[in-house]
Amino acid sequence: MAPIQRQWLRLSVLLASMVALGLGWVMVRNTSAGRHPLDQSLRLLARFSVLPLPGESFGLLCQRAASHHPDQAVLLAAMAEWHQLIANAQLIDCRRRDLLRQ
Repeated sequence: MAPIQRQWLRLSVLLASMVALGLGWVMVRNTSAGRHPLDQSLRLLARFSVLPLPGESFGLLCQRAASHHPDQAVLLAAMAEWHQLIANAQLIDCRRRDLLRQ
């Protein structure tokens, strides 16, 4: 293979890799940003084998989970507090999105 052909091959492989990496990054960003934090929190609580009861608030659910898993009580209390803060805050759209990403 001629040196010119090798250079073009390297360049095309590099460009294809960069395009694939960029598309992958966009796909990951869009799928993770599309998830609602409450859904993510409920999935986390389900891993602790704690499922919401009918009519149970998120704060009570976190308290119940903390009683079953005292080692995670601080995390669960913080999660309930952040959910309450975001749910009841009067925020502009961009600030709400920033808080939801945290």
